[in-house]
Amino acid sequence: MYCTCKWNSRRRSLLIGLTTLAMCAAAGTPGDAEALRVFADADSYPIYFHCWGGADRTGTLAFIVEGLCGADEADLSIDYELTTFGRSLRSRSGSKNFAFPEFVARMKTYPGDTLAAKIAAYMETTLGLSKEEIASIRRNILGDASAAAKE
Repeated sequence: MYCTCKWNSRRRSLLIGLTTLAMCAAAGTPGDAEALRVFADADSYPIYFHCWGGADRTGTLAFIVEGLCGADEADLSIDYELTTFGRSLRSRSGSKNFAFPEFVARMKTYPGDTLAAKIAAYMETTLGLSKEEIASIRRNILGDASAAAKE
């Protein structure tokens, strides 16, 4: 599995390039952690992130970041599925490279009482992000008071 992420600090743009959707397999690669570390750096904001199609890879990263910040699973899934209606209507059924339901199910195997806690555990144990990096992502997106409530 291989993931590349290219951060353009001038444009505040994160291009996600995964040749096999490593995050979806919940295997984790250095590139997956690299993408999330951009969100931990307050100087990176605002962030525009995308992949070639703007769906699977972008949707998966959005699921992780928004889920970490407390969005509920139903809203995350709806948000993810809306990318099906992009430039060209397409079906994800039968895809050899992607398995979103399996990805969500795998996230739920991590320890924690909430989806946010499970995603934090995934980020720490599988991707190697520190507790401070994870807390920084929450703080940068939610603000200090809201992030403290989610930890």
